[in-house]
Amino acid sequence: MDATTTTPTHGRLPSRRHGQRQRAGAGAAAAAAAAAGGAVRNLAYSFLDPLLCELRLLLAPRPLYGPVKATMLADGHAVAAGLVVAAVLGNHVRRVLAPWLGQFLWWHPVQAMRLARGTPHLFIEQQVLAATDAATLGFWALQTMALAATKALLRHRLLTDATTTTTTTTTTITASATGLTKPKSQRGKGFAGGGGGGRSSSSSAGPRAAAMRDTTSSMACLTDCYRIIYLTLCIMHVEYAYAEACWAASWIHAATHVALRGTTAEQLFTYRLLTGHHHHHHHHHHHDQQLARTESDQGGMAHWRGASLIAGLLVWWSWRHVVRPLRRHGVVAWAFSGLPVLGGLIGAATAHVIKYSNKYFIWLEMSEMLLTWAWLLLGLALVAVWRLCDGQDAE
Repeated sequence: MDATTTTPTHGRLPSRRHGQRQRAGAGAAAAAAAAAGGAVRNLAYSFLDPLLCELRLLLAPRPLYGPVKATMLADGHAVAAGLVVAAVLGNHVRRVLAPWLGQFLWWHPVQAMRLARGTPHLFIEQQVLAATDAATLGFWALQTMALAATKALLRHRLLTDATTTTTTTTTTITASATGLTKPKSQRGKGFAGGGGGGRSSSSSAGPRAAAMRDTTSSMACLTDCYRIIYLTLCIMHVEYAYAEACWAASWIHAATHVALRGTTAEQLFTYRLLTGHHHHHHHHHHHDQQLARTESDQGGMAHWRGASLIAGLLVWWSWRHVVRPLRRHGVVAWAFSGLPVLGGLIGAATAHVIKYSNKYFIWLEMSEMLLTWAWLLLGLALVAVWRLCDGQDAE
């Protein structure tokens, strides 16, 4: 009897232990998979977050990115895509009619980089002479302030209109709900007490409603215009940043080449350019010699002012596009993020095109059309990404 009772018991124990081991192994595998998934998500977040943060700044400052994005998507993603198309076409018209708008020494980035690569001392001369023009400097400063003020005012107007629209919609819904919940005796009181009151209220409500509809329609059209102009200014800002980065790279290459690998003639030419001695000519008359010396001193001062302005602009560019991102994200986070990768890819592609510009001559001639198509694809891709993100948030 004992043998028959104990034998099945000893036979079940290994199977139970095996099941417990299987469950423990499955739990450990699930925990390892979850840990691996969490590590991948953390790596992806640390790689993409600084890059996305800097890209969002192209649309609006960090605290205002969400509200500005909401104003662009207020009428749906299809309308937002239409706004992007209109802004891209508006920027193309701007590039044709006023390509100089907002630009300064970096107006022609491709030509500047080709000149800096081929004859760096001539690039330095051209830049210094252009920087000595006070009228050009003042005009650029006025343009920069006007564009920044216009963009800030448009952003403020869009956010204000969005708040007003939300308040108006809430008021309308509340009024409709109040009218629906009002007792029948009060809703029909005007008709019970005589038809005159009802007719006068209905006759006055018609023109008032039409006027409100016209006002709402005109406000909607103005809001669309504001959004299109704002997106156009954002596209201009991106093109400005790219041109300025190409200009800074041209200066770094030209200055490094002349200082470290330049010939004696190139270095002497650059020295005379900065000091203004290249204006000095041999004169036999004493008065001519004094006049030449005065012109040389004035030219040297003007060239030093131009060189100082260029140095200040380079420092300002480094602060905005190098130092501030490093301070914002940290050196380690910045180094392991997508920012250096994206910057390196854009820089390598630009350097390749500059090096083989003769090979890509036809493409460079078609750059205006290609740039317009590129902006269309990028803008529509951005709207599609917004749509996907909003769909995931809704789920």
